[in-house]
Amino acid sequence: WSASSENAEEIDSDDLSARNIKIDACGLIRKLGKMISYGERAMLSSFHFFHHFHWAAAMCDIKWFLNDLPAICVACLFMAGKAEDTICRLDYLIELVASSHRELPPFFRGKDGRYKNLGRAPSSEDVLFFEYRILETMEFDVSVAHPSKTINQVMESAKVPPPLRDLVSGVFQTRAYTDSDLCLHENRTAIIGAAIYYMSLSQKDGAVKWSVPSNFAHVLQVPWRIMIEILAEFARTAKEVVLREEVISKALTVK
Repeated sequence: WSASSENAEEIDSDDLSARNIKIDACGLIRKLGKMISYGERAMLSSFHFFHHFHWAAAMCDIKWFLNDLPAICVACLFMAGKAEDTICRLDYLIELVASSHRELPPFFRGKDGRYKNLGRAPSSEDVLFFEYRILETMEFDVSVAHPSKTINQVMESAKVPPPLRDLVSGVFQTRAYTDSDLCLHENRTAIIGAAIYYMSLSQKDGAVKWSVPSNFAHVLQVPWRIMIEILAEFARTAKEVVLREEVISKALTVK
């Protein structure tokens, strides 16, 4: 990515790491998805499309300006709606974004110490341009292997109590799609296993008490080492999201 020419000099790049940009983008996708009442499959596809484009752009040196991040987010939502038969009119999406012009990511602390946002409201041409670029990186294949069936099978194998299964799904979706690009990870069973273990470690008082069985990794046929690495990523991402929310909050309260 690159800063646009008119604001390149005022940016302190520490706030604009690749991870922070992904957090900001997924926050906008989540916000717009709620506003247009997208279902679970369309939302997960939107996040997947964004993470794949972000990864492909870095790997293939695809250039894009930071103030085009909202256009990329809208393109992902628009694509997901078509891929999952939940079509939302593009002009309506653009109207929603335009009404939130002060809240468009990415957010950063400028060299003058003030918190600001860089995003600009996209035109339909901007969105369609990035839709095509995203499709190119995916070789025009928008099929996404959704985890709903796999996650239920893994939880059944691990004997996760039914009252806790929604919590596992929530951890998986948040940590693997919304907050990180683990959804691109090939070993989905390992990610689900890590989500189960993460849930077991973070149970609150009053919840059904449950611990992973001693043969947990053997049952899932996933090495403990891999699940521990993913757990560490979960924990690091959760901390980064909290810190990032402070930056976003300050940017949105600046008059």
